[in-house]
Amino acid sequence: MSAHLLPTWQHTDTGLMVQVGRRRDRLPDPIGDWLAGPGGLGLSGDPARDLLRVERQLRHVIAQLNAEIATAEQGITAAHDQDAPNPARPRRRRPRRARRALRTALDVRAELVDSRERARTLLDILRTYVIELDAPHGLLREAADGWRRRPDPPPGVVVFDDEDAFLDTDPRRATTSQWGGTTIAGIEQFGLTWRRDGDEDADDPAASTPDDQLRRTGPWQLGYLERTGEVYGIRRCAYLPRQVWLLGAGFDTVRCVRDVLGPITPRITEPNSLILAAGTVHAAQPWPRSTTAPGPSPPRGGSGAAPCTPGHAPEEAGR
Repeated sequence: MSAHLLPTWQHTDTGLMVQVGRRRDRLPDPIGDWLAGPGGLGLSGDPARDLLRVERQLRHVIAQLNAEIATAEQGITAAHDQDAPNPARPRRRRPRRARRALRTALDVRAELVDSRERARTLLDILRTYVIELDAPHGLLREAADGWRRRPDPPPGVVVFDDEDAFLDTDPRRATTSQWGGTTIAGIEQFGLTWRRDGDEDADDPAASTPDDQLRRTGPWQLGYLERTGEVYGIRRCAYLPRQVWLLGAGFDTVRCVRDVLGPITPRITEPNSLILAAGTVHAAQPWPRSTTAPGPSPPRGGSGAAPCTPGHAPEEAGR
């Protein structure tokens, strides 16, 4: 990358600015406070890394607030049960402590919800700022491309709540593991850290290693089922259900899948890279997928489909 296109900080009378080439963009004050204000994360010589550190910290704060809101709602339910009508206890004789507990629980929840909305607003401001910077290369370009994608399953993707549901739909997908259980009979050689908004937010930024404070990785792995010719993604994460996405079908060989995913694998660190992979596989599949076994099991060593001739991947996949 040309040195003059690297983002740099510029300190001006009107505030912090990011300069890329000849363009300067003023940093929104709330984001500047997160970096350079009292108790802020601090500025380095690299605006890209600084902005992505703030973005990750905000996602983590939102995840923490979601958990605290869930706990507060449990408190509201418990306090409401204590204050519920009881024929044996007229309302005027109900303990005042129960009513105070309910009011307190409601106030706590309202405060947490307000804090979450403020954090979400800041996250939107930061992401919009990075997208509008329109950096030509580097981390900011990668982030902008990823944040333009919605994290929802794209059209054509079949979502299974967990691994068991995926296997129950078609027994050919299953194999016996070394410990005697049932697992997916897939070849998971196509990336182990694909990303999707919402699935990595609970990771603690403080747990990052010093040489990679961004930790641009996710919990999704992509795999190929030779018996069915299917490409799938599975979320392997300690604190979330093991959801499975069926991305495409009709891929007769591992090599065919590599030809489809190989060009976009370097982009695995982009936000929502799983969505990029899903769109690429969907565009390349030779024939529409099916969530049930279409007939008798195919001959050993193949899916029974015609040799794969990948279609055109989405335009952005070839960037």
